[in-house]
Amino acid sequence: MNTLLRKSIYALFATLLLVAFSGCSEEQKHLRWAMKAAGSNKTELKAVLNHYKTVDPNPEKLAAAKFLIENMPAHLSYRTDSINAYYDIALDVFKSDMSVDEQREYLKRVSFNRFNKVTRGVISDCAVITSDYLIHNIDHAYDQWKTRPWSRQLTFDEFCIWLLPYKETEKQAFDDWRGIFSSTFSDSISTFTYQDDKESTIYHTIDIVRNEINNKVIPHIYWGSTSGLGFLSAETMLGMTFGSCKDYVTLGVLGFRSLGLPAVIDEVPEWGRNCNGHAWYVFLDDRGREQPTVNSLIMPAGIQFYPYERIPKVWRNGYTINWEVAKYKSKSKLQHPFLVTSMDVTDKYNRTHDIVIPVNRKSDGTKYISLKEKYAYIAKFNGQYSDWSVLDFGEVKRGKAHFRNMGINNMYIALGYDGRTLSPISDPFVLDKDGSVRFITGTQESTRTLTLRRKYYSSYNVVTQRDKILGGQIQYADKEDFSDCHTVLTIDSVTIPDKMMIEVDGPHKYWRYLGADGTSGSIAELTFFDKDTVRIDGTPMCSSGDLGSARNAFDNDWLTNYETAWDQPDNAWVGLNFAGKVAPKYVRVVPRGDGNDIIPGDTYELKYFLNGEWKSMGVQRATDNYLRYEDVPQALLWLSNISRGKEERPFVIDSEGMMEWW
Repeated sequence: MNTLLRKSIYALFATLLLVAFSGCSEEQKHLRWAMKAAGSNKTELKAVLNHYKTVDPNPEKLAAAKFLIENMPAHLSYRTDSINAYYDIALDVFKSDMSVDEQREYLKRVSFNRFNKVTRGVISDCAVITSDYLIHNIDHAYDQWKTRPWSRQLTFDEFCIWLLPYKETEKQAFDDWRGIFSSTFSDSISTFTYQDDKESTIYHTIDIVRNEINNKVIPHIYWGSTSGLGFLSAETMLGMTFGSCKDYVTLGVLGFRSLGLPAVIDEVPEWGRNCNGHAWYVFLDDRGREQPTVNSLIMPAGIQFYPYERIPKVWRNGYTINWEVAKYKSKSKLQHPFLVTSMDVTDKYNRTHDIVIPVNRKSDGTKYISLKEKYAYIAKFNGQYSDWSVLDFGEVKRGKAHFRNMGINNMYIALGYDGRTLSPISDPFVLDKDGSVRFITGTQESTRTLTLRRKYYSSYNVVTQRDKILGGQIQYADKEDFSDCHTVLTIDSVTIPDKMMIEVDGPHKYWRYLGADGTSGSIAELTFFDKDTVRIDGTPMCSSGDLGSARNAFDNDWLTNYETAWDQPDNAWVGLNFAGKVAPKYVRVVPRGDGNDIIPGDTYELKYFLNGEWKSMGVQRATDNYLRYEDVPQALLWLSNISRGKEERPFVIDSEGMMEWW
């Protein structure tokens, strides 16, 4: 954030707090603040209020207008219309013959080379919005609320939160998105067959509309990626050929609201044990229950919400001002970019606790840093973009930081601001399932020798795929159909050496890996070596006849694999036809995985956390599928692959040698 923009936002929220705590009613003080923030544009806002007092005298519409105006200063738009030129370019690119990847890369270059100054200029909506635009949005939303059979049961407060807002995301274009989306996505609901049990229910209708949006737009999601400037006009949203989950869920929520279907966006900045985040829509069903979805527009509602993910924080992208964040914005010296209209809804997804953490004192009693403000920040390990990612803030009172609504079964750390940067002011700690806080205090007085086989926890999918090698066999033959095959090795453990020794009675022409029945012969890599551990190459062959897939087992890429079709799970094999007969001395069998096992030839670094910083245990080049480190302190540990990969998680080793991943 540039200095000028930062100062203007700081001044805006300082004014907000002055007005908020002045001696007048809530409605008066918030309207007064909005009018002050609008500057010369306050005549447009007053025209809206006057419209619903005289031209269209409707107490509910007037209250809706006041709600929008009171919270409007916190919402931002581009200061100039030059962004429209980018939208025109994007629409042309979407219609071009370029591949999706080429479109994405082209628009990234255009964003950064031709429109990089656009994002520097933002202005409060109340300073630029027109009365006509606001009246049109209120009238359209109100009409949908009152006339659609699936939304008439909503209370006025629910209407304001779930249907009324004239935008869903910051910098969204002031265009007729309600009219455009309602006409584009109404085909299915205008023609669906009457059903007594489902007719006019939100649950039924929103899934019909979701399916229509999904079929007409056809989401192509780039997980966690950026395309430069966002697609924030109605036309670009409809035309986009790729986007993030947030892009598509924004389109979905706007489409739902245009048809009177109550929806909002919830978002987790990062899951508890990885650095990826996610956004999804939530809707109110006919019973008034909030129904979260799973994958943007792809999956229907009602599927259990990510039961295995650890959830530290969930934020609702709302329209109403979060006054606690506004207060922070007006007083904090750091000005971390928390959204002033986001609401903490973590307790709707995870059991949470308010916690109090002693801060800024090391175990020897000395200070970590000199704090420059009364705020502390709670963070989780990232590992990909930085070591710690800020989740929320709390106040420091008498040497203790107070954090609210934190998700259980996650590891956190407290950070503080020293005037230049954020730094640790506590040991890492775990908020356990029972609500207790457990600190991970590092010490060099207790050390051990560690054998490490992974740099990332094993998900259920990794374990499932790895188990498929159990019962697999290494066989040789001199007939191409393996009718004379002999087994020289049967795999009975998933913890196998990188190179397994095999004993043979002499050289043979055909060698293969035969998967156990039910495994489809799944394998990532199969390599044969001679007595000097030199790789022996041959021509790939397999039971399925799919030589393209067979080559995956010999390409030295542990993220590609051979596997037969789901309906051919038994007697599946992949092997090599050698030019002449060979007698391998060693074989490497790599199960299908995620690339986070120790890979021979890659370079790794082990670090431990002590007194607020990471310290290195040295760099090693792996010669086997494990690493061995000696004299490792008892502390939080972090193993990095310097050669490749991004997924890394910290861990501790308990007294019995078991790894606990965070």
